[in-house]
Amino acid sequence: MNFLKFVLTVIKNLVKNVHYLGQYDLSKAIIPSVRDNYNELQQSLFHTRKTILCQYYENHPEYAQKYQKELEYLQTTNNIDPFPYPTIKTCNHIKAEIDNTCHMPFVWHKGKKLYLPKGWKIEQAIKYYIRFIERENILEDGYTPKAPHLYQSSTIKVDENDIVIDAGAAEGLFALDVIDKAKSIFIFEVEKIWLDALKKTFDPYKDKVKIIPKYLSFEDSKTSITLNSLFANTTNESFFIKMDIEGAEENVLSRNQDFFSSTNAIKVSCCTYHRENHEKSIPQLLKNLNYHTEFSEGYMIFYWDTVFNEPFFRKGLVRATNITQ
Repeated sequence: MNFLKFVLTVIKNLVKNVHYLGQYDLSKAIIPSVRDNYNELQQSLFHTRKTILCQYYENHPEYAQKYQKELEYLQTTNNIDPFPYPTIKTCNHIKAEIDNTCHMPFVWHKGKKLYLPKGWKIEQAIKYYIRFIERENILEDGYTPKAPHLYQSSTIKVDENDIVIDAGAAEGLFALDVIDKAKSIFIFEVEKIWLDALKKTFDPYKDKVKIIPKYLSFEDSKTSITLNSLFANTTNESFFIKMDIEGAEENVLSRNQDFFSSTNAIKVSCCTYHRENHEKSIPQLLKNLNYHTEFSEGYMIFYWDTVFNEPFFRKGLVRATNITQ
């Protein structure tokens, strides 16, 4: 059991901030002689976990009805990713280039350049971008029957002149997508693989974007910062806060209550799939703060769990607002 836990921890760390298989170029992280064994181990582990999930619901038909569509998809595909839904439309004519001044690839997104790490090939950059659009549906739905990782809804969304907090920004696609609406954007990202690319992407928007290479957290330190301190003297502003921070979401919400209880108009889009209890605890915490909450549609499967058990299907994120409807 200790060995299995170690292996799972290694895998989780290696794919941190990616959340899906096969998109991160591991060639620079793992020497070639080890990489093939790693990929084989990862595939074998996740296939085993998929089998465990399917067998569980075969043995518990009373629970399976709730996830009928998701289980049908899993039983008819060899694909393994967190999204148990087929792709029903595609994004076409994606354009990408190499910026020879910095040797970074970039993808054109709505007329703007989204930079990706130095050393990535154009094909890899396009594949990465398409993944977020078609499989994760983080910006708009319709690419799969349900979109559990869709950050905005028709009512809880980035509006004109919002201050946007993008915590766990990775490549910064969400922030770039809403840049024209936002009054300002605070990007939180600590992974070195993303920081140079983020600086290039948002260089044209220096007047309204601040990149903070710290964790959004429940305490202020050399490596972390709180919303309480960052916006201690900010009032009568409207905020949109997106959090995808590897399971630390509940701590941020619970330990920044001065901010979340302030008179500012606040909207939240918070991932709930990283921890088995967050689907219940995070919405309840927000309700206790008098926020109206809603879940995204559908479910996700978090194959990276150290212990893989119920609930296998988890709500991807909760959206919330303290603005009176």
